[in-house]
Amino acid sequence: MAIVEQIAAADLEQVEAWFDAAITAPDMATVFAPTG
Repeated sequence: MAIVEQIAAADLEQVEAWFDAAITAPDMATVFAPTG
């Protein structure tokens, strides 16, 4: 799934998690990488 599609489908909890990850991530791919 493209990043734009992930953002469009995300709930608030997921968006907040991405925001927190973006503060320290070395790049955007790390922020949006699958977890788990």
